[in-house]
Amino acid sequence: AYKVARFHGRSLTALETLYWHTLGGAEVLHLSDQVGSLEAGKWADFIVIDPRSDEIAATRWAATDDILDRLFALQFLLPERPHAIKQVVTSGINRTGA
Repeated sequence: AYKVARFHGRSLTALETLYWHTLGGAEVLHLSDQVGSLEAGKWADFIVIDPRSDEIAATRWAATDDILDRLFALQFLLPERPHAIKQVVTSGINRTGA
């Protein structure tokens, strides 16, 4: 979503990209009654991230205390640093190492 917006001369904030990765995507797919937020009764998949496990991610993480800046950095660093993901849980099942 961020790259598409940039292509059209617009920039998305960290909260906007989080929205499109969660509730926004669920709404577009007409699934927001089942997924997309942490409301009771909805399905949710989680990843546990340790940004300190990678030198570049750790440096970027330490550069700010601002939660939105950290969220934005993680959105772009994690795809390039999968070893920073310590645990993956989908449908209530630990998929780490699967």
